[in-house]
This record gives sequence, C-alpha cells and structure tokens, in this order.
Amino acid sequence: MDAGKIKETKMLETIHAHFSKKKVESGIVLLKQYKSHWPGMADKEVDNAKMLPMHERFFTPIGKEENGLYYPFFQLQSLDQWIDSQQIDSIYTKKAFGIAKQIVQIVTQLHKSKYLHGAINPHHLLIDNKDQVYLSEWTFLTDARKPRLLEKERYLSTGIIHYIAPEQTGRYNVKPGYYTDMYSVGATLYKLFTGLVPFDGNDTLGIIYKHLTFEPIAAFERNPFMGKAISGLIAGLLNKDPQKRLLGSDATQFALEQAQQIFENGDLEKELGIVSGSQQQHFILTHHFPSIFENKVAYFLSHYHQASEGGECFLFFIEGVNGSGKQYAVNHFCERVANRKNLVVDAIFLK
Repeated sequence: MDAGKIKETKMLETIHAHFSKKKVESGIVLLKQYKSHWPGMADKEVDNAKMLPMHERFFTPIGKEENGLYYPFFQLQSLDQWIDSQQIDSIYTKKAFGIAKQIVQIVTQLHKSKYLHGAINPHHLLIDNKDQVYLSEWTFLTDARKPRLLEKERYLSTGIIHYIAPEQTGRYNVKPGYYTDMYSVGATLYKLFTGLVPFDGNDTLGIIYKHLTFEPIAAFERNPFMGKAISGLIAGLLNKDPQKRLLGSDATQFALEQAQQIFENGDLEKELGIVSGSQQQHFILTHHFPSIFENKVAYFLSHYHQASEGGECFLFFIEGVNGSGKQYAVNHFCERVANRKNLVVDAIFLK
C-alpha cells in the first residue's frame, strides 16, 4: 500500500476500534486499539490474517504490541463514515458503482481463497482518499469448509446487526456459507446506494425479526438516480433463502457490470435480465458429507434436490468421501445438477 500524501483529516474510527498515529522504529504506523470487551481479539485477528494470501486490498496487521496492533499508515476512513458524508445524487450514484465493483472484487478474492469473512459491512470496509476500498476486521474469518455462526454477543453489536444474514441469527436452519457473505454484501450495497440500512429498528430483536421476515423497501425508491437494474441486483442478494440468493461473487460481478451498463445508458426503468450463455449465474455451494453413511444414493439425491431448486451450482467442496463414495457423488449429485441446470459442475474432494 502506498501511503502517498497524508492529509491532516480525522483519524480512522470503526465500531470496534479506534486508530491512532504512532512512530515506531520502522516508521509511522496506525495503532489499532479495540473498544470491545471480548478477550483475545488482537491475537485472533493476527492469527486469522496469517491464513490469508497476500492481497493489496486486504488491510491486515503488520505488527503487535501490548496495547493493540500495527497497520500500514495512510489516510483511511470507514466506508460508513464516507457514505454518511456524501450527498446522494446522480454524480454520487455513478461513483457508487465503482465502489460496489471494488467490494465485490475483494470478496471474490477472499472466497477464492476458501474463506468466509463473516461480517462484511461498511464499518469493516475502509476507503482512502483516492476512493480505493480495503477489507478489514479479520476476527470473524472462517474456513469456508468449516463455517460457524458468529458469537451471539458479537452479531448483536451495533453496526453488525444491520448486515447479518438470516442464517447467522441461529434462527434459520442453514449453515453459513459463501451466500452468507453475499447477503452482507447486498446489505452493504443497499447502504452504499441509498445511505440507509435495509432494516432498522429500536432494538436488536426487532432488526433480527425484519431480517427473517420483512422485505426491504426497494433501493430505487430511496435513490431515484440508481435505477431498477442495480436495485434488483441488491434485492437478489438480500433474498432470505440462501439457496435462492443471487448467488456467489462471480455471478454478482457479472450482474453488476450489466446493471452499470444499463445505468450508464440512462434506462432507469429497465430491470436486470436473466443471465444466460456461458456467463450464467453461478452458485458456489460448500457442503460436507459425513465420512460414514449407509444409503449413499438416498443421501446424495436428497441434497441434489436442495441444490437444484435454488440457484445454478457449479462448484462443490466435498469432504469425507473416499473410494466408491466419490463415484456416487458424481453420478447421483453433481451430474444431476449439471443436467438440470445445463452447467459444467466440478467437485473438489477434500481430504
């Protein structure tokens, strides 16, 4: 990251931490100090960040001290702060498309590394004075092959509750997956384009109830400059059923390109069409089959029906299947989905 020229503006502040400028032997750094009372946050963030591949848009710690973590020093603010400082008009909306594309591209890189962020929102996305976006806050990071729910106290915290997916509440009988991050991306894009969260309320339980049962006001009704195409994309990401959600970061990138083109053509009434041909919507389904089960055919068929009813599936991570079980997986699961959806389906067998 190139620090460039540092403007003397307000120091970065997020919902979980505040940052201050500090001089160390190697130069000037940002010192991150956590506001929350959860123990071990700094250690968890350092350990999780070590698992990530190097990427210029992953804002990761470069050192540690007793009081917090060191980060590269350059001028940043949270995306939430940045949005709240803007006036929503046609010029801003055009810029928002560029920000949205960066967010989806960053999430795509994270998912290709087989990790779920678990708490994507405008408080954990940072933006510099050149409108470049970075993803931060790695304490929620989860191996996509072994996803877990957020700790209840953490998802109830201010700022996170507005962006969590229904399945993260523990009240929805679906494990978190890539689709969970995509819901949070949808809620983040809603805030980006409208300046408002999709669901709000006077208490956390009320907000959770809305995530589970309410449909948000269409984004284009809150920003008349954005058009129905991008509004429809956001609505697809906010689908409460993970299997019907719009559906993976690759598909979202393509749909976002389409929506931007419609916006730039000035057709605010045109809705986003169904993606077809070689660039169909893709749904990455991560699933873990048990290592021992008696009726392989019935097991795979039941999960095939779940998969084929929601989204287009093209990549499966399959764990705990050996020997003849692999052939059952291909014959009774992957090929059936491929035939149903007219797609090439790959299965990656994990040891």
